[in-house]
Amino acid sequence: MERALRPILDNLNELERGQVRIWRNSAIVYNGTCSTGDNASFVVVPFADGTDPTEQPHYLPPLKSCQAVYDLNSRQRDAYCRGYGLARRNRNVEQCTKFILTAIGSIAI
Repeated sequence: MERALRPILDNLNELERGQVRIWRNSAIVYNGTCSTGDNASFVVVPFADGTDPTEQPHYLPPLKSCQAVYDLNSRQRDAYCRGYGLARRNRNVEQCTKFILTAIGSIAI
């Protein structure tokens, strides 16, 4: 029975991965259309692994504006950099902040 279900489960897993890619890409594109000032209203961009940074196990503040990125403390900034895929050796505050802004689709860099 398990052998017969394997192709179906594989297809479901592939659909889920595709859905996460679509979610990420649409959030990034949407954020790129937002303003750069205090009126910006970004949507949350999932991490590279598809998890939501504002939910378990991360519980990070939502990045709904450029100011939200600038307001991150060092622990939160490091967690966002890791989640979006910035290598540890390349992290300083300015680089990490620019990387996060780019990763979420902001044009305010």
